[in-house]
Amino acid sequence: MKSKPIQITEINGEMHTLCSDGSIWVYRESQFIALFEMEKKKKSTPKNSLQDEQKEFYETLKDYTETYDKSMLRAFYNYWSEPNQAGNKMRCRLERTWDVKRRLETWASRSTVNTTSTTVQQKTHVHDQDEQSERDRKLLEQVNKPKG
Repeated sequence: MKSKPIQITEINGEMHTLCSDGSIWVYRESQFIALFEMEKKKKSTPKNSLQDEQKEFYETLKDYTETYDKSMLRAFYNYWSEPNQAGNKMRCRLERTWDVKRRLETWASRSTVNTTSTTVQQKTHVHDQDEQSERDRKLLEQVNKPKG
């Protein structure tokens, strides 16, 4: 017996012992024999460390290097591999659903929109500067124009 006996009962002239772990033993021929023994709980397999998960995540992204720009994949990896406050899970593991292919497609479409938006803003800013320069030039011409 490996656990504490909690009840002893005589059945058909044999002493049966119920133990605290749920197992049942009988005393026969000067020894205890298990009639029913609870299955031992399996030890949980050690989970991957955060670094192992990050490495595995990085390896899955290598499959997409021909499809997406490396800098975009790096930004995707940096965002989604960020650890939580406890430092034991990556951001992607906190999502209810996760499909790398679909997430990459969404990420790529949004980064294209952002890049286009930034380019448009930069062009508009340059255009605004050109207009301002033109106005400044005309104003200087008027100021420097001889009176007469």
